[in-house]
Order: sequence, then structure tokens, then C-alpha cells
Amino acid sequence: MVKLTADLIWKCPHFFNALKERELDLRGNKIAVIENLGATEVCITLFDQFDTIDLSDNEIVKLDNFPYLK
Repeated sequence: MVKLTADLIWKCPHFFNALKERELDLRGNKIAVIENLGATEVCITLFDQFDTIDLSDNEIVKLDNFPYLK
């Protein structure tokens, strides 16, 4: 099971998509759980840099307690 960490976010591709939005590509990482992002200030800061986060093709069943992003 892969956890969503700041290190994983840095390693994943990020680019401008067709809509000219900054996109973080987290596809196909077998992420099963997204937890405690609010406790990790680094993750929040990293996520705030992106307009779109692609979590498709993962093992996420429920998206819960996601922190507010600016």
C-alpha cells in the first residue's frame, strides 16, 4: 500500500494541462488511503501549488477529511 507523502508528490509528474491549469499527476500509484494531510504542512503547501490533482487509477475507495486548499 502506497501512502500519499510529500516525497511522492515531488516525484510525480506535474505539468500544465490542456486547460492551462497546473496539474499534479498521481495516476496509477496504487494509493489506497489519503490520510492526515492536514497534519502535514508540507503536503498542504505542495497541494496548494496545483489547480488539478489526478487521482485516477488508484485504489482509493473513499475520499474523506480532505483539507481545504486555497
